[in-house]
Amino acid sequence: MTDLQKINKKNYFMIDPGHAAIANQTYEIRPTAKRAMKIVALLFCCAMNFAFAQATAPIQLDRLQLAFPADWTIRTSGDPIKGSGPNGEQLFISVVRGRENASGTALKVAEGFANDKMVEIASADNQVVIRPVATLAAPKGTVGFSAGSENAGTTGGKTYFIQYLLAAPDVMIYLTFEGKGEAGPAMQRFDTFFTTQQWDLSMPFAESVNKLQAHQRAASEISISTSDEGGFADVELSIESQNCPKWDECTVRARGLYKGIPVGIEISIGYIQGNRTGIVYHSIGKESDNLLAALAALYKLKSPANPIRTETYGDLIPLEAARSIMKGKVFFYPEGPASKYAELYTNIDFDRGVLQILEKDPDYRTNVVKAFSK
Repeated sequence: MTDLQKINKKNYFMIDPGHAAIANQTYEIRPTAKRAMKIVALLFCCAMNFAFAQATAPIQLDRLQLAFPADWTIRTSGDPIKGSGPNGEQLFISVVRGRENASGTALKVAEGFANDKMVEIASADNQVVIRPVATLAAPKGTVGFSAGSENAGTTGGKTYFIQYLLAAPDVMIYLTFEGKGEAGPAMQRFDTFFTTQQWDLSMPFAESVNKLQAHQRAASEISISTSDEGGFADVELSIESQNCPKWDECTVRARGLYKGIPVGIEISIGYIQGNRTGIVYHSIGKESDNLLAALAALYKLKSPANPIRTETYGDLIPLEAARSIMKGKVFFYPEGPASKYAELYTNIDFDRGVLQILEKDPDYRTNVVKAFSK
């Protein structure tokens, strides 16, 4: 058990960039440069995904408000929260909230995480640490930490990885930046973002949670959310109906809009094809044809000449199956040929009422569209 895990075991928090977590397990982040980084997930009682506003205005992250430059784009929903800068910089954000009766715990956990895991992460993969963990200037009642490292890379060009951790008594926000170039100038630039931080520490816990949930519901009314930041193009649809007595007997129908055009799909988990059991994507008619066209557009491919298949089957490996959340990795034509093989993620989140179809790798875009096309 790490020092961080020993802190107030009844009130664990979790740093979880990219996945909802289960206690004492390790989850892989899916960053743009296929960076292999793992962070220990620490249990806390109510992890939440947060949607937030356009980057051209101050962004609300729980009790924290940050202002990003207008030339940055922040995705409006999804897990993890993603952003991209004008020079290809990539941003990943995790917001972590603790129990109502655990005020103050986040400050202790943040300090432990900074001195333990941030140090370890900064020096992983033979990176050169340019900034050891340092304390950021932070408003009274909050703390802030940062660390930066860089790697010369196999082609000679430098890349950087910069971490920031901000915390109030009952919430932590973990942000990472990745990009090309030297870490020093990048840190000087990113540090200025955090001089804009404003915390609302007077808001009662319940009011803060209710406000976030209301904001989240309002954001979900934008029924399709897409992101092509960092090379990924992800789709999020609003769940219209579901019949899921258990995860291996689950059918979900979801709809949305793409540029004002209705799109939709139905999926069934536990679907049997021959001697294989996995997931099937059912066409619901014209809306599913529109979804396929939307995927092709998001993938920067030509619009498919044929409509979507009536049924598209894929092998499914569950990455998480909790009470109200299922996250799965889908394989199309896993036995080949390579000209057809593709992967993506499909997630169901009943708490948020969304179905997500997320990219595994942009290299699979052509084959994903082929898999869905007649």
